[in-house]
This record gives sequence, structure tokens and C-alpha cells, in this order.
Amino acid sequence: FNGFVSGQLLECWIFMFLIYIALKITAVPFPELVAVISGVFCLVPMFGAFVGFFINFLLILAVEADKAFIFAIAFIILQQFEGNVVYPKVVGNAVGISGLYVLLSLVVFGNLFGFVGLLIAVPSMALIYAVASRVINIALYRRHIEVTDKEIYKLDEKGNRITK
Repeated sequence: FNGFVSGQLLECWIFMFLIYIALKITAVPFPELVAVISGVFCLVPMFGAFVGFFINFLLILAVEADKAFIFAIAFIILQQFEGNVVYPKVVGNAVGISGLYVLLSLVVFGNLFGFVGLLIAVPSMALIYAVASRVINIALYRRHIEVTDKEIYKLDEKGNRITK
């Protein structure tokens, strides 16, 4: 769980930095405030970033309407990049599972349990992955099979490799 929280925080910092850089480049008003609001709301998986988007969109729309649409386009592009590339990599590495498992867990748990499922998806998948790995490793050990990165070996009673 600690890995999930630290990964989530790192992912929010990355998203906040990306938003800030994009807004500075496009000269959208209040880049610091908008980036911080986006980063804070990004802590809530899946939905949080879009709540932050609407707050920021209204803020920018009140000041410069033409820049609000530039913000919307930049935000959607960055949100898609962050959600599909950055989030699975960062949070998956922090928790110790593949990015594919992170995306799969968010989709499955989100569909099954809604908002609560999104909050528990990654830690639950990490737990399922750890238990499944342990069970598989115990089963291989009982059959005297050793699996390395590149090869599979059958072991004798003393633990020496016999065949591939």
C-alpha cells in the first residue's frame, strides 16, 4: 500500500509538471494555480483529473475564453498520455507489478465496484499478484523445477540442475 501511495503521489507530481509546462508554452493564464489544482485532484484515480479540469476550465474561461479552449485541448492530450503511459508505468513500478496489470485492475475493479473499485484496484491487484506468484513458486518447488530468466531446469533431490 505504501508503494501505491508513493507511486500515486509521484504520478500527480509528473502530471502537475506536464500541465505547468504546457500552460507556460501556450500562455494560458494562471499556470501555477491550474497545475496545482490539477495535481491535487489527480490524487483521485480516473475521475479526479476531470473534476480538476472543469474547475480549471471555468477559471480560465472567466479570464480569457479563447485560452480556455486551448487549455481544454492541451489537458485532454496530456490526460490521455498520463493515464495510458505514465500512470501504469509509475504506479506499477512503485507497487511492483506490470503496467498492464495496473490498467487491467482499474478497468475490472472500476466496472465491478465503481468509484470504490478505482481506489482499491491497484493495491488489490498487487496483493493478488503476490499471492499468485507465491502459489506458483511453491508448486514449482514441489515439482523440483527451477525457472530462471531464460531457461527452465529440472532439479534432483540435492538441488542440482539435471536437464533443461
